[in-house]
Amino acid sequence: MMYQKALLFGDSRVAAQVLAPGLHPRKIKALGRKVAGFDEATWVQHREGIVRRGNVLKFTRAVSCEEAPRKGTTTAAAGTPHHHLRSNKTKSGGGGGGGGGGKSDHGAVVPPPALIQDSLREMLMATGDREIVEASPYDAIWGIGFTERDAEAMREHWGENLLGKALMEVRRELRESQSDKN
Repeated sequence: MMYQKALLFGDSRVAAQVLAPGLHPRKIKALGRKVAGFDEATWVQHREGIVRRGNVLKFTRAVSCEEAPRKGTTTAAAGTPHHHLRSNKTKSGGGGGGGGGGKSDHGAVVPPPALIQDSLREMLMATGDREIVEASPYDAIWGIGFTERDAEAMREHWGENLLGKALMEVRRELRESQSDKN
């Protein structure tokens, strides 16, 4: 999201900084606040489409090993930490079939790109028809503005939850796409 935000306003310097390896999500968010030429009205007009498209890419295209999600990291495409989607569904299986995996820079075995993409999609689809929210007490635009613990009690005061809405829209599109194939 922050990469696309920088590009929207023509700030190639911040766009390049956002893509630097190993940045903490807070640093990426801080860089997004430094985009030169930022205009709130323009951002509001484009932000939901940017995040929706990033999430479509996140859940539909294979990622390279370098792009493989690591706990607590953020993807450039969507700008969302991977640990926000949780599923009770577990998938077991061997190291499976066709190679293409490798080791991450942390020494962990990284599955082949297609398996990463499939597992991300499975996590999203495993949410069923449940409402998806970003339960962040610090963000009432992309999230609900409350913790997971306080969410239901404060429902009438929720923020915009734009990230949750984008994820639910992508989930709907993926479901429709799958039913069109069947």
